[in-house]
Amino acid sequence: MNNRRGRARRKRSGTTPNMPNRAVSCQGSMIITSGLTFVYTPLPCLNASYLSKPEPVIPSPGAHDSDRKKPGSAQFKSIDSPTLQSSLIKLLHCELLEAMFESNEVPFASSRTAPPLSAIQIISKHARNIPSSQIASYVPICRILNIVLGTTTHSPLFGNNQFIPYNKEMADGVEDAGPLKPDILLLSCPPNASVAARWRDVFCAVEVNGNWAELLDQAATYGRALFHARKTRRYAMVIGINHVKKSLRFIFFHRGGRTLTPSFNLTNPKDVKRFYVILKGLQECRTTFDAGYVTSVAESTPIWASATIIATKTCIRGRGNYVAILRRHDKEARHAVQKTHPSSVIVRRSPRFAKVKTSDLPKILKKLELVPPPPEPNYNDRYTPISTSFSEDLEDIVSSFQLASMTFPYGDAVDSIDDIPKHLVVKGGWPRKDKMVEKDMFLRVSGRFGLPKLWGVQETCDNGALLKNVTKHGTSKPASDCELRQHVQLYFGTIGTPFFDIPKTKGAHLALIHAMIGHYILPKSGYLHRDISDSNILGVSETRAWDDDDLAVLQEFGISTSDSMCGMVIDGDLAVSLDEGDVMPTDGEICGTLPFMSNRILQLWFDNAEIIHTPADDLESFVWVGIINALRHVSNPSGVQQRLLDGLLDFDLRIVIPWKGGIAAIYKDGAKHDHFGLLFKWLEVLEQDQWQKVEAGRAREDFYPLYKEMIDIGISYVREQRDLPWEQME
Repeated sequence: MNNRRGRARRKRSGTTPNMPNRAVSCQGSMIITSGLTFVYTPLPCLNASYLSKPEPVIPSPGAHDSDRKKPGSAQFKSIDSPTLQSSLIKLLHCELLEAMFESNEVPFASSRTAPPLSAIQIISKHARNIPSSQIASYVPICRILNIVLGTTTHSPLFGNNQFIPYNKEMADGVEDAGPLKPDILLLSCPPNASVAARWRDVFCAVEVNGNWAELLDQAATYGRALFHARKTRRYAMVIGINHVKKSLRFIFFHRGGRTLTPSFNLTNPKDVKRFYVILKGLQECRTTFDAGYVTSVAESTPIWASATIIATKTCIRGRGNYVAILRRHDKEARHAVQKTHPSSVIVRRSPRFAKVKTSDLPKILKKLELVPPPPEPNYNDRYTPISTSFSEDLEDIVSSFQLASMTFPYGDAVDSIDDIPKHLVVKGGWPRKDKMVEKDMFLRVSGRFGLPKLWGVQETCDNGALLKNVTKHGTSKPASDCELRQHVQLYFGTIGTPFFDIPKTKGAHLALIHAMIGHYILPKSGYLHRDISDSNILGVSETRAWDDDDLAVLQEFGISTSDSMCGMVIDGDLAVSLDEGDVMPTDGEICGTLPFMSNRILQLWFDNAEIIHTPADDLESFVWVGIINALRHVSNPSGVQQRLLDGLLDFDLRIVIPWKGGIAAIYKDGAKHDHFGLLFKWLEVLEQDQWQKVEAGRAREDFYPLYKEMIDIGISYVREQRDLPWEQME
């Protein structure tokens, strides 16, 4: 049985969910594998003719950004050759189509060393002799590029790397996709011809093609692979060479799209000089930041003993979220005089890793606790290394951690490494600077009941250097719609359990109720979540010293302050701020994860009507989380139960809407079931006219009585409920 689901954030331009591909969703304090996800592609209008099952596409990397209107490359699913490459190219083309810019500036300093006249003459001579055959052109092109590199014997970062003809499959693919075959790579020289290169060890790839449009599309596949190999890249550079026209462009991929330099004619001495100083400037980069990575000057004392990546979202344009669990070194295991961790990690090898399944999370945490302590420090040798265990994907993330650049909730400062929690969950990504609601939201509500505890926030850099003085590609008009994105890492101290893994019905209902209380706190603090799903509700078992505001909330709902918090809401990617006014947002965005979206919003979406997302819609999403979770746990579902589950998880609105609207008729005796009774009581409350009629300008305070009624019903129900294991469900 497939778990089809869709996550939407689209303008009301008349959009429809498209075919799913396997993906993961990034959560605030934990990543939970979310099975299948969707991308929404623009259509002229939303009517029955557009709701048939469309052709498969790949989910957008910016699925959490309202400005994304094209299918993208996030979580590309491998398909059989030869369509693999063509499909990926097509989707990357759509992903970057509206975000292609030109600029005379590059994100690193050009070389101040004037090229020797002899070098210009030799390059021009070789360029004129480039053959018209693509493969035959690789060697003379490498000769041209290496003339520039050869005038310096050693690069601070790249050593004696040289451009070499490659033209074979890489050792690694991206996600489930097959490996690419780049034409030319900048690699350590001499290369080992018997060993395939890895994208992690590549700084720059070269694409050769006689057609610029095809060249740019193919180059995007290399940019995506470079981003996947190193999560904290600021940019990925590809050199595009048109061997027919004897011209060259530097192509910089970044989280806001793609920025190109003008085309340089390699037979023109003036263009050769400009090309020379740019490539020489790259070679002269002295820091990893200049070379395209998030600044990675680590603390003088190593902090992390081990790190495990849980999931990532691979893309070029978009957030590019990643999440990992970090375990801190014990106090006695660190050196007071440990050598600074090297910041240059351009070419570095470490063990490969396998993606972690949701069911393996408890094992991971247990394993992290049981990692043997490093050997006793040898204070006679100030450079004795401490044992660490990082997967390749985590090296860059771990090395970018800096206490000095951290922002803490409520302004609390952490001066000592010993004050860092033993385990932290880091969620990193590149949100748009004008939509950084998640960070502000969790800073304000950190540690509140039903919400995760945010330990700290680190903002490192943005992609502004790639968007300086840019024009739209092919025009001289300045670009005004650039996506300025900020690299942010959120560190959470709360680790939860996937909602599906909560072992008993009563525990699942308590998790829903407590997460609902956390959701109640959000609008009171000025935020609306807009994406309640089974991946964004986690089970926990945690008792905290609640502050006065939480004590008042617990007293309001009749919850003992000694009770453990059993559930929480995470992930604020689609959250919106209400601070500018009390009224509900009327921006027309359609937000949520398709199977859990309220039936009211789905119907408005189907009718192409105005969308006003309210707390009532999020509360209905809690109900669908509970219903779908219960149906999934039925060991021997009846035909009706199976059809119901399939209908709720479908991606066709004509199927989902009737199943949601008719579920009460299907389960007329729902109140008799321990696992459905509470959920149907909640649905009855939500179906009242006062919550279904949503007028523009309705204030958030209008919905507080709804929270009160639903939470009171839930608490009363759970007190009398039998605590059944899922295996005993009917």
